Amino acid sequence: MARPNLTSGTIAPERVGAGSAGVRGVRLRNMTKKEAGSWKRRWLGLAAKGFVAVLILWLLIRDVDVEILMRTLAETSVPLLALGVLLNVSTVLIAGLRWELLIRAAGLPLRWRDLTCIAFVGQFFATFLPGPIGDDLTRMVYVARIAGDKTPVALSSVVLDRIIGLSVILMLALLVTPWHYEFLAANAQTAFFAGGLIAGGIVVVAALALFFLFPRRWLHSLGALLMRLLPAGHWRLQLGRFVGAYVEHRRTIALVLAAALSTQVVLCVLFWTAGAAVGISLSAALWFGFVPVVLAANALPVTVAGLGIREYLVVLFLGVLGNVPQELALAASLAAFAMMLTTNLLGGLVFLAYRSNVSPATGK
Repeated sequence: MARPNLTSGTIAPERVGAGSAGVRGVRLRNMTKKEAGSWKRRWLGLAAKGFVAVLILWLLIRDVDVEILMRTLAETSVPLLALGVLLNVSTVLIAGLRWELLIRAAGLPLRWRDLTCIAFVGQFFATFLPGPIGDDLTRMVYVARIAGDKTPVALSSVVLDRIIGLSVILMLALLVTPWHYEFLAANAQTAFFAGGLIAGGIVVVAALALFFLFPRRWLHSLGALLMRLLPAGHWRLQLGRFVGAYVEHRRTIALVLAAALSTQVVLCVLFWTAGAAVGISLSAALWFGFVPVVLAANALPVTVAGLGIREYLVVLFLGVLGNVPQELALAASLAAFAMMLTTNLLGGLVFLAYRSNVSPATGK
């Protein structure tokens, strides 16, 4: 490249090239510093959430007889643990089905096999990150690689699937929380949490009523109004089509809601199985009466993999509702975590083995 020589009027070699490279280098260094700062904040946040989990577990263990706890864990039924792992694996298979329904309705024909493999990988990374963040980010990264020019649609399907899953959890929590509000309200933190669950459940019910009962043309108009809030371009166009597709496929949303409900039912059975594995003999109805609250808390990005929060609530509910000793209740929660962790580690094997050969154009 050359540039005019201002002193002679001739064309001189571009000596600023090195300077330009230097400017680019400075920009890259600045960008690297920003990225390093971002990663540092993420790791600090992750460390803080890990500290919260450890602190809650320490507070719980401090009040139990560790010898009884360890003996209970050592005597845990292995067949029931294996059954719990199978139950948790089934929730990942259902997650793949839910995602396939959503993504095909939006016009992206990806296979259930690939989506389920990605869901398994997401579960693996969810082990190390707070709440559902690791799962969602992993699914977004994988599906963006194979979605081609429909990447906005693919990413939006992950967000919509998460919203539907959380909506079902909040609706179930809305059903069971009022029955336990009296003792939840005895503590400021749990009272605030219970009030939030009830408020969130009411909002979800109202939103679903609007979606399923209002005329489609009203929903299309509302969607178009929301799209105008976004910058014009390819992403807004794709997202507009995405919203319009689901307005026209309300039956698909109903099926996904039903599948999400079945997932929560299976998880309630998983906790019941974990309790039976450590020797807790309580009715399934009692477990179904409070596990949705535990699952709702588990979805909050407060601790890594829900550790601590889940154990605290399980010990609280089993102690109040079933008069279960803290050692047994904590053992049941840890058994449930072991079932989920085993499934997540299976996702690590899928991560090592899975190689997508999906064509963005055909989904095959």
